[in-house]
Amino acid sequence: MNRYALIILPVTVGAAAVAVNLIVYSGRRIAIGREYYEHSIQTSPWAQSYLKQGGTVAIKKRRISGAGVFFSILSILAFLISLAYVIWRFFYLDNPALY
Repeated sequence: MNRYALIILPVTVGAAAVAVNLIVYSGRRIAIGREYYEHSIQTSPWAQSYLKQGGTVAIKKRRISGAGVFFSILSILAFLISLAYVIWRFFYLDNPALY
């Protein structure tokens, strides 16, 4: 196997894991949108009159799932392992002064 392939492969795997982490945590944008939605309900005259007339507005509370935390930790570990491998590969194996 080509030596550059051995370097590119773990970096690609680590970058893919970080990308999965970002996709999993993109739900945080939804939570920010919900907070804005709650604020607009509290400040809108139309919403206030609707609520006074007996209308209800249901806002679901979102929590970060256990899978999100798991993939976050997994992606950070994969990235750190791939980074350590690249550093070891470049600075230890390819350094003739260490032999």
